Amino acid sequence: MLKTRLTATLVAFLLATLYPAFAWSVDAEAVRRQQEQQRQQRLEQERNNLDNQIRSGQRQLEQARQQEQQIRKALPNLEKQYQEAMQQAEKFKPQLESQQQEADKARALQKAASDKVREARKQLTEIGDHLEKVQPSDAPIAQARVRYDKAQVQYDQVLKRILESAEYKQAFQAALDTGDKEKASDVRNSFVKGNVELSALQLELKTSRQAYEDLRKSLIEGHPDHQRVSEAVKSAQAELTEAGKQLDDAVKKNGQAKAVMANKVGVARKASTVGKQAQANVQRLDQAQKNISQQIQRLQDRRNNLR
Repeated sequence: MLKTRLTATLVAFLLATLYPAFAWSVDAEAVRRQQEQQRQQRLEQERNNLDNQIRSGQRQLEQARQQEQQIRKALPNLEKQYQEAMQQAEKFKPQLESQQQEADKARALQKAASDKVREARKQLTEIGDHLEKVQPSDAPIAQARVRYDKAQVQYDQVLKRILESAEYKQAFQAALDTGDKEKASDVRNSFVKGNVELSALQLELKTSRQAYEDLRKSLIEGHPDHQRVSEAVKSAQAELTEAGKQLDDAVKKNGQAKAVMANKVGVARKASTVGKQAQANVQRLDQAQKNISQQIQRLQDRRNNLR
């Protein structure tokens, strides 16, 4: 009986002493297994993420390769377009130069005709000046010139007096200050055209000038060289008119030729620009492929080093 009690007591003592340590060991092992499981889960998730990034990088790399191949395939055609456009522009140069020469020739003809007209009119003027100069002071044309010159002087004097008056200057400046040019013009017209004295002088000036010019014309027409010089003026004027027509036509054709050349050169430049852009894209894509390949390699190394 006593032995049984001692055994029970011993067992109770051992259980009280050893069970806590045993229970703690069991709990620690469970925690360790749980932590290891969580770590493996994180590693697996990271592997999956890296795999996704690698696959994405590989797709990008393939796309870049395909784009580069397409561009490289198009480069010869772009170069061909550029060369053909330049050849067409080069072939068109003689035509453009020919049109330019025609325009220059027409300008020279127009200038020569204009010089003839100016010289012939100068001769008529010299004939008139000479004839007028040898006329006596009491000749009708001499008296008409005196009347005309007097009317001109009187008109200029009155006009100057009006425009220099304080009243006009004040009104004109006020109109200018409004910023309306039409008002300034209206002010001038009201002072000039509305002046009775100036209007009368203007009529006298017009009448005297017409009388003088009629007498001068009659005087010149009576000169033996008048017919010859007049015909020279008409001939030169006709040449000038024809030269003007030729110049207009030449300028038009030259302009059209320049437009054609500009279009051809524009096509060549466009082809050149596109070609350069394509070359730049090839270089960009080549560098992009290198960058992507390096990134993929880094991702793969990182994945392989996961433990």
